[in-house]
Amino acid sequence: MAKSLTAEIRYVDVRQLVRDGLFVPGRLFELEWHLVRTGQRLAAARLEVGNDFVSFQYHASSTWQNSDILQTVRLIQTSCHYGGARHWFACPSCSRRVAILYLEFTVACRHCHQLAYKAQRETRHDRNIRRLEAIRERLGWHPGFLNGEEIKPKGMHWKTYSKLVREHRQLVLGIVGFVERRWGSL
Repeated sequence: MAKSLTAEIRYVDVRQLVRDGLFVPGRLFELEWHLVRTGQRLAAARLEVGNDFVSFQYHASSTWQNSDILQTVRLIQTSCHYGGARHWFACPSCSRRVAILYLEFTVACRHCHQLAYKAQRETRHDRNIRRLEAIRERLGWHPGFLNGEEIKPKGMHWKTYSKLVREHRQLVLGIVGFVERRWGSL
């Protein structure tokens, strides 16, 4: 049976909490997940930040009675080379230092939930197409290699532009070759 994907499970990222200014001892706040189309609330988590812990109360419905998860997670801080500190969660299941905890039936890291990244299921062909589109986006070109090559973006070094165009052309040749092998000559 294939592993579930990380993108399919609700999660809490300690780096985002720090960036948003929510990661302050004594702070109590709520995170919510909504349906994109209707805005209906799917789930919510209340987090209380302590000096060396975070308390999670997670519920996957519209009311707070009978919460699915009530769990405390230890916090770890590591020093940065140029000062400051980086915050981490200690996975409650394996004690691994992680930035992201996933909320399903328990709060745990992706290893404990046996989750895979989307890229781990990609074929080489899928990765090549994703890389090709990333190059097109970086060059400011329209998506889709059938749109052809466009001009060099203003401000980009010629060396960088030449390298990206060379890689783009190699990827296009590989994709065309794949299509021809798969479905015959175009």
